Amino acid sequence: MGDGGVLFVGKVVAGATGGGKGGKTTRGPPKGETLKPGAFAKESIPAQPGRPTAAQQREVNALMKRNGCHTCGTKNPGNTSGNAVADHQPPKALAEPTEFLPHCIDCARRQGGEVVQALRARRKADR
Repeated sequence: MGDGGVLFVGKVVAGATGGGKGGKTTRGPPKGETLKPGAFAKESIPAQPGRPTAAQQREVNALMKRNGCHTCGTKNPGNTSGNAVADHQPPKALAEPTEFLPHCIDCARRQGGEVVQALRARRKADR
């Protein structure tokens, strides 16, 4: 890139939903980046532990439509319901969540793995 920035290169997943011809383009931020608000986080709504209310889900869907997934920027939730994943930030397994941000299903799944890795690292450090 020349300016010292980071360039994420996407890959096309054949047969995936959305994304027009040939499938859905996926991007991936650096490892561990799903554990905090991402580069595309512009707006959020207050959160509580547990699932979002119906009204909160509608707000998260509107944020997804307007700004995209806070981690990768896609505006396609990538699931059959069409709902964005209401991402607790920080992840509720690691701390008390304060906000919901929109996530696509791919980044939500990735975050699940990163949370497990973070919890294992904590347990190892506590030994």
